[in-house]
Amino acid sequence: MDKSWMRPTVPRCSREYILGCKDFLKFAWENRLTEFGGEIYCPCVRCINNVLKPMNVVENHILQHGFLRTYVNWTMHGEVEELNPPIVESNYIDDMHTMLHDAFRFPDMPSQPDLNESGP
Repeated sequence: MDKSWMRPTVPRCSREYILGCKDFLKFAWENRLTEFGGEIYCPCVRCINNVLKPMNVVENHILQHGFLRTYVNWTMHGEVEELNPPIVESNYIDDMHTMLHDAFRFPDMPSQPDLNESGP
């Protein structure tokens, strides 16, 4: 489902935001739990998914107050939580010694001091 309308740069009065909210409401209504009856959790910035409300009230809230934009995985509204996120391969190796050397041009130092050496 397209969630680009949830970006903070999309104004609440824009057509993109309003249509996105309507798509969300349709999705939430179709996937609501039967025990909720005629209500769904309200994901507006004031209710933050803590209160069940009728769909028309939820619509008014998210249009007037705004949709909780951090709520990107709609688990309270029937979307399945992604338990195993995709693995992104990376060639990045965390080598603090090399990074410090490159950044500050420290002379090469042993990685660990020899504790058996006796001092002068």
